[in-house]
Formats: sequence, structure tokens, C-alpha cells
Amino acid sequence: MKWYFQVSPHDTHDFDNTTAPILFDREVDGKQQKLVAQAARNGFFVTLNRITGKHLVVKPYVPLDYSSGFSPEGEPIPIPDKDPTVGGSINIVNASNWPAPAYNPNTGLVYVNSVEGKAIYYLTDDSEQPSGYGGTGTSIGLSQRVLQAIDPLTGTAVWKHSYPNLENAPTTVGPSILTTASNLVISGDDQKNIIAFSADKGEILWHHEISDNESGGVITYILDGKQYILFGAGDSLYAWSLPQ
Repeated sequence: MKWYFQVSPHDTHDFDNTTAPILFDREVDGKQQKLVAQAARNGFFVTLNRITGKHLVVKPYVPLDYSSGFSPEGEPIPIPDKDPTVGGSINIVNASNWPAPAYNPNTGLVYVNSVEGKAIYYLTDDSEQPSGYGGTGTSIGLSQRVLQAIDPLTGTAVWKHSYPNLENAPTTVGPSILTTASNLVISGDDQKNIIAFSADKGEILWHHEISDNESGGVITYILDGKQYILFGAGDSLYAWSLPQ
């Protein structure tokens, strides 16, 4: 092992990093660097030098209050009072999950579907040596799904799109994201809509309702000289062709 970085030191909330890390090269302080970025499940956006492991950015991308600062290595310092308890302790819901984010080298932005909300975490194993993290989370109140375009060199969102909430809307982060060289970002909401945004400004360019909420990734491909976008939702696949 050459280096490691713990985005969730002493993880007691099941904040394992299921979100795909993104590899890219950018100029930092006048020098080209090989970087890796991740919108972690615990609400922190991190960008590291993937050769040395040195942190460039460690910054919340959703509202959170369970960290008291950072270690010299840049790792968040958890607050023990926020650990799960038998009576319940309030913390954030999973800010991201396995649906893939995307990086566009033309805009230099990372696109991620995130969730802003709270959950109660209960300690279900109160023995002296509990198994695993020993807690379960139950969402409370309203959660807001937000598509963010984050500058990986600062951790700041250049633009955001808050998806309208529906009553009893799911608290998942939604489908994966596709971004293209033609300045598109394509994803979906909780209302069974496929949506195409402009990658640089987040303007909605097109949307279409389908029969079910998107359940997986989105891809683009060319067949017989025509470009298509393919989405999976429920037990169906949806394909649209792009104008020439």
C-alpha cells in the first residue's frame, strides 16, 4: 500500500464509499497533477493527488454538522455524540450512493445526484464489543434531491438543480449521470422524467416522462451513423436518437 485516505474515519453510520471515484488530470499551482475525486456517501467531496494521496479538497457538499474539523491529513474528525444510540441519534441521510457521477473535461466539473436530509440512527448492538457499526438509519422529515455541478479543485458547486419533491417521494439519489462532449448532462428525477441539462449552466433543454423511475445507468452509443441515448427504468429500456 502506497497511501490511504479515510473519508469516513471510525465509520459508525454505514457511510461506506459506494460512489465511483473519478480519475482526471488537471493543472494545479502551475503543475499538471493526476487527481482522483469522490462525492462521498458521508457528505464530503474530496479531491486527492492519486500518486501521493495528499488532499487538495475536503469539503461538505450537503449540509452536515457531525464533524468537528479535520486531521492534519485532511480526514474529517467525527463527533462522538453523533454516533448511533439506543434511543436514536440524528445525522444526515446518505448524501450519495452507487449511481455513478460523471466528469466533463470540457467544463472541468463533476456532476453528482445528492440528497439533503436527516435520519435517526439507532444502536441495535449495545454489547461491549458490538459487531460492525451497530446502527441502522431511518429517514425523518423531508429530503431534497439535488443535482450538483461541482468544481473538483474547490469543492464548490458551480450550479445546482433541486428536483421538485412529491409526497412520499423516494429518498434515493436517483439514476446515474451521463455527460457528453456536446455540453449535455443527462439524468432523471423522482417523477419518472428523463432530463437533459446544459453541462455548463444547468439549463433544462429537454425532458420526457417514462413509465417508471430510472433504475440504472444512462449510456450513449452510435448505430448506423446515428447517436442514441439509452436509459433503463423498471423492466424496460428507452432509447432516443439525437438530431444530426
